Amino acid sequence: MDKKTTYIRQLFSSDEKEVMAALSHITEKGYPEIATDLIKLYSETPSSLVKETTIYILNNLKNKNSVIHFVKGLIQVQNKDARIDLISACWQNGLNYSDHLDYFIDIIATESIHHAIEAFTVIECNFSQLNNKQMNKFKKHLIKVRKSKKIKNSKLFAEIEKMIE
Repeated sequence: MDKKTTYIRQLFSSDEKEVMAALSHITEKGYPEIATDLIKLYSETPSSLVKETTIYILNNLKNKNSVIHFVKGLIQVQNKDARIDLISACWQNGLNYSDHLDYFIDIIATESIHHAIEAFTVIECNFSQLNNKQMNKFKKHLIKVRKSKKIKNSKLFAEIEKMIE
């Protein structure tokens, strides 16, 4: 069994010390694909120490290969309070989420104002990085959402629409 698999297993141990040791190793070694597991850990752990350490790691991710794994984990999170912090981590870590901005548009359209503000910030931080193909996808998705859904945070959604004018 490789070290990465061992660390993943340790993340979900009932022993807080073992979890903290795994988090320490992950911080040192990196492993972009573990971002999904870190998100699950953050959303499920009752330990404030584990939560604090995990969100610190997620806020400071620097490996661009983490993005796809981060978004995959974020999509799976049901804990609404944890989702706010995790969406916030997307803009705090400074990684490029421009391939996934349609997901953040959906958050603005359907989730609470707190979630929407964080998602808006992710879009704002990544908008200038959109290439032509991504921009076309972004515009099409905005139009689709505007036509098909009741927009929960209409003022923020309108601000996003102004970005493409």
